[in-house]
Amino acid sequence: MIDALRSKLGGDDDDRTLIAAHLDRAILSTGGVELILTDGDVIRVSHSRRSSARSILGLNDASALPMKAEARAVLLRWIALGRRCVAELERGRSVDLDQFAERHGCSRRHVERMIDYAFIAPDLVKAIAEGRLPRGVSAKALAEAPMLWSAQWRMIGVEQLAS
Repeated sequence: MIDALRSKLGGDDDDRTLIAAHLDRAILSTGGVELILTDGDVIRVSHSRRSSARSILGLNDASALPMKAEARAVLLRWIALGRRCVAELERGRSVDLDQFAERHGCSRRHVERMIDYAFIAPDLVKAIAEGRLPRGVSAKALAEAPMLWSAQWRMIGVEQLAS
């Protein structure tokens, strides 16, 4: 918008002054922005639309789709359950897995499986929560994740994403 105002009006004013002195209102639409100037002139600025969610997520492979929201929610729920159980163990509580499972509405076997998810790399958990992993990464894919965090990334076939 500023570039459009400067190209039409010129001048050396800073951005705030330029807007305050010359812009009456801006109307945002799906096609772009319409700038109504104080002198009645109109400047139309079209915007380039992102082609897909892939460009937002920064996925390079055109065939890559983001991780399904349902899979992400299940995985995050399992990580949280595993971390709760481990936290109780760290606090020195004697954890009866049957009671823990009952409190959380699941089976003992489920809790035993969830404990492994407590040790997923923090940057991997963050990428899961932000939806930055490709489709195909699932709870099953991380079920037997190695303890070495960098190896977890390699195991799922994804280069470690910058945090």
